[in-house]
Amino acid sequence: MKNEDKMIQLAFSVYSNPGVYALLLGSGVSRGAEILTGWEIMIELIRKIAYTMGDKDIKNPYNWYLEKYYNEEPTYPNLLKRLARTEKEREGILREYFEPTGKDIENKKKIPTIVHRAIAKLVKNGYVKVILTTNFDRLIEKALEEEGVNNYQVLSTNNKINGMTPYPHKVTIVKLHGDYIEGEMKNTENELAKYSRKKNQLLNRIFDDFGLIVCGWSAEYDTALRNALYRRKNRRYSTYWTIRNRLKEKAKALTEHLDATVIKIDNADTFFDDLWSKIDSLKQYNKPHPLSVPIAIEETKKYLSEDKYFIKLEELVNKETEKVFNEFKEKFYGDRNKWGDAKSLKYAEAKLEILIGILTTIAYYDSGNNSKLLTKAIERFVNFTYRATYYRYEIHPAIILLYTVGISALAGEKYKNLAAVLLKPKIKKDKNFLPLTEIVNPPSMDDYIKTAFKENYGRRKTPGSDYLFDNLKEKLKNYIDDANLYSNIFDVFEYLSGLVHLWLTLENNPEDRIWAPIGRFIRKWNLHQESKFFLRRLLTNNIKKDSELLKTGFFNGDIEKFKECYKKYEIFLSGHCSSYW
Repeated sequence: MKNEDKMIQLAFSVYSNPGVYALLLGSGVSRGAEILTGWEIMIELIRKIAYTMGDKDIKNPYNWYLEKYYNEEPTYPNLLKRLARTEKEREGILREYFEPTGKDIENKKKIPTIVHRAIAKLVKNGYVKVILTTNFDRLIEKALEEEGVNNYQVLSTNNKINGMTPYPHKVTIVKLHGDYIEGEMKNTENELAKYSRKKNQLLNRIFDDFGLIVCGWSAEYDTALRNALYRRKNRRYSTYWTIRNRLKEKAKALTEHLDATVIKIDNADTFFDDLWSKIDSLKQYNKPHPLSVPIAIEETKKYLSEDKYFIKLEELVNKETEKVFNEFKEKFYGDRNKWGDAKSLKYAEAKLEILIGILTTIAYYDSGNNSKLLTKAIERFVNFTYRATYYRYEIHPAIILLYTVGISALAGEKYKNLAAVLLKPKIKKDKNFLPLTEIVNPPSMDDYIKTAFKENYGRRKTPGSDYLFDNLKEKLKNYIDDANLYSNIFDVFEYLSGLVHLWLTLENNPEDRIWAPIGRFIRKWNLHQESKFFLRRLLTNNIKKDSELLKTGFFNGDIEKFKECYKKYEIFLSGHCSSYW
């Protein structure tokens, strides 16, 4: 295969199997940050020891140390023990090799590079959950935190492995050779010859559970790590091994054992940046189009089909609600000069289309298990602020949602969902909570609809209600495709909304004057047309003591309370019907 084909294969494998590939990273990954390798730091420390002893130009630091200290191997513990007495002092000696100074930051040294940031993006998006590294630095950790990933664990010692959270539940970084702060740093051939039993057990599990992407590791000196990979028998997921030049003998034998796909790269930065770019392209390609209402509806139906998807359904609703709300907040809310005209109102309705598709699907099909999502979404568009001089057109998104979702619930005879729309949502004013219909109702729309759409609605008696009737028909065609049925259900919803409003306001303030919003149904009610009889049949014949409407909390489940409110509402309508003729 060509190198580019291998990269495409790898990108598809990681994208299609998120979380099943672990990274195995060597010193080559930190080379771009100009951090010295463990061996280079050790040699540098030996030179410093020699310099303080007067040997200022030693040619072979390793041999010099052996001769000077009677064949004592220059391990990190031995070196640091000679240089400092306490752990904190030893940490300070190593810190200069890993932590950037102001000048380092200016020169972009010892800080996360392209490779670390690309890896952090892979982790953040769920494509990588386990990282094995032979490096002592903390550049991966810093890059993760810069990406907002803080829920990770670092296993650098046996004690950390003993107390680890199982890696399926937490992003896990395994510092195979130790961490410069935590200690237990391994660097020499003898130190790298074997691992503890705990570390070997951990590696056995990881190599059995995950595919591997190897980068920046030569395999030449790490005997224990090579042995752990030779123990790998599972071929469920592939191994991809990157090289800059050619494989040396030990690495070649290991890649053959692992049946690894070898990819030639320029450096770790360009490799991981290219990998992330390809995966992100696949992600964007498969992402639903932002204006694809049918896709949103089908996704909602899928999530409604099984209870196990309830978290995904909630995430879908919340994400779309926040996206639309934040756009309205930025563009419109709080500035009466920015909207209220025909163009801005239609723009707002277009932006609501996906959310309407999601919420109406829930309202029509769901049995009520997810009704709280409907309440929460509608309330989001009214409780961002409340003013005595409430700009009436600011309620436009909320009333569009109230009607589309409520009518869908009524059409599907899902009364729990209808209650979630008409009973549950509240508007907060000072320390009080008002029924949503106190503000969100067609009469509140009348003035701005007359102004914005003067030609069509300027002379109407119920311009807000008429506008909703004319403009929501298309949005509800998935649930009501018959014109007469749509007209009747629309009228029932408005009538019931007014009746519920009257009940809720009298419940809170029994001495209040009787008032309720009136919609376009009043003209038919006044003419004693079929719709009036349709309304009365629905409310008087279908609402019994055990009716679903009462069971879901309307009128406190009390048939007598319903009859009382119904009588008062009919008297109220009789007294006002002449105004709408």
